[in-house]
Amino acid sequence: MQFRCAVSTQCLDFLQVTASHDPNALFQYNMQWRLQPAKEEIILDLEEITLEHLRFFAAKNSKTTNMALPERIIFYRDGVSDGQFDIVRLDTSFKELVMRF
Repeated sequence: MQFRCAVSTQCLDFLQVTASHDPNALFQYNMQWRLQPAKEEIILDLEEITLEHLRFFAAKNSKTTNMALPERIIFYRDGVSDGQFDIVRLDTSFKELVMRF
């Protein structure tokens, strides 16, 4: 199903960020979604989304595995064209988030 806006500047884009919450399995995920302005390549709420995923991971694993945080975080970004790659790569909020870990 496709949704169309009469005026493209009033449309919102749907984005989702998915994260595994089980360090021993590959098929258990948590998903966070947001709406943001159309044509915005930077995930505006990436820091809060990541923190929510980390909280979910900690809640699922701290009691059973004594693992409050994952050993590593891997970001994979789909849907970025070659012309948009530098915009996403140079996103300062992403760099600040990575530096925390």
